[in-house]
Amino acid sequence: MEFIGTSKASSGLRRTAPRRLAVLLNVLAVVFCASCRRYPRASMPELPAPAGAETIDDVIGRCPTVAEMATIDAVLTLSFEGNDPSAPTLVCHAAQGSRDMTKLKRNWYNILRAAQKLRFTKPMPWSAQTSIWDWLRLESGVTTIRIRGDLTVSFCCEPQNAINLASANGYDTFSDKWLEDNNHGGGLVSALAVVVHEARHRKAGGHTCRGNDQTLAELGASGAQLYYSYWLAHYTDPDFFRPNTGDPAYYRNWAAQTAESDMSRICSPPPIVTGTVVEFYNSTLNHYFMTISAAEATAIDNGSAGPGWSRTGVAFKAWPDQSQAPLHVRPVCRFSSSITPGPNSTYYTVDPDECVSLRQLQATTPASQPHWIYEGIAFYIGDVVRDTPTSTRRYCGPVRPPDRAMNVIRFDNKGAGQIDSNHRYTITQAAMNQMTQANWMFEGVVMCSVQ
Repeated sequence: MEFIGTSKASSGLRRTAPRRLAVLLNVLAVVFCASCRRYPRASMPELPAPAGAETIDDVIGRCPTVAEMATIDAVLTLSFEGNDPSAPTLVCHAAQGSRDMTKLKRNWYNILRAAQKLRFTKPMPWSAQTSIWDWLRLESGVTTIRIRGDLTVSFCCEPQNAINLASANGYDTFSDKWLEDNNHGGGLVSALAVVVHEARHRKAGGHTCRGNDQTLAELGASGAQLYYSYWLAHYTDPDFFRPNTGDPAYYRNWAAQTAESDMSRICSPPPIVTGTVVEFYNSTLNHYFMTISAAEATAIDNGSAGPGWSRTGVAFKAWPDQSQAPLHVRPVCRFSSSITPGPNSTYYTVDPDECVSLRQLQATTPASQPHWIYEGIAFYIGDVVRDTPTSTRRYCGPVRPPDRAMNVIRFDNKGAGQIDSNHRYTITQAAMNQMTQANWMFEGVVMCSVQ
């Protein structure tokens, strides 16, 4: 929050005199924007994975070795039954250190290798384990996976400790990617989701609501599948769970959207409590600020942030509490500028990688240099998605009916060439026209609200 005045606000947020802006050197503003802020979400650098780091694309992008398959065979029996649509062509060969395998067989060993490699930072809701593989081998009760070309519907448990997975026209047959390049479909990630769903039936029993689960809290097969996607989105190692090229958050964003979509499998979903993000404008600073906190907004109305602040009338929906928010949302990190030295401003990002980068930059930047200061989570809101990891088109994905997605657009006042830096986040065409006429830089869709 940028403040004017001379005393501290009752909320403990910092204030600074308006004359402070007049004495900021242009070079200081250039340093500030160049070193601390120039990672706008609309043009976030698509950084490669750290050198030597294995990614999930690496895991599924090659034939498994004999030793790797042996670790799977020691725990699970894989039975390939019926027609194999990928036969007779072999894509892996014993002479090259693997086995003679068709695409279907290679895919299933790689799906389970991915399950071995995927590690979460907290246990899954239906298990004490932090990986799908450990749950399968230690708790699920499943010892056999039957991949069947004679089925169009998957099911459990025939025989008792087996799951029967339909491979006819499935991703396990035609795909060789973790996620196909369309963002609304699936890939090998979807085949592992079916494993989770059917294997959960072994201990949780059947569905309780017309082929779905009545509640998420019962942690049935549909709930486990939903949480599988949610855990991929939020609790995986981002250096491992990413494509080798393009947007490093692509797989995580897709998983978040899939978890939201899977809520349709829950007949009585948890309640959602929506808040309103309110925008303020300061006529002295020519700055914008936004907050979801009713208490903070009232304090600003009452002058605690100094003179010049007024509501613009622009507002959009977001969520103050993640436990009562849609599953696809992410935390919005709020940063304030160091002010001395540096511009008097606030910055918001829903991009998890950008948030981490700015916090790391804060920790390593000397106090004498301008930097962003992390203030915490401002609110929760949807992140933008892409059609492919390398697509330049970013947009808001599907949301839970009856809501409709709404773009939140960001403008930048080009602070690197002026006295200070500020951004405006808005949803209205009138505001966009206003900022364009004021020569602010259009930075595209950076968050996703609903209407």
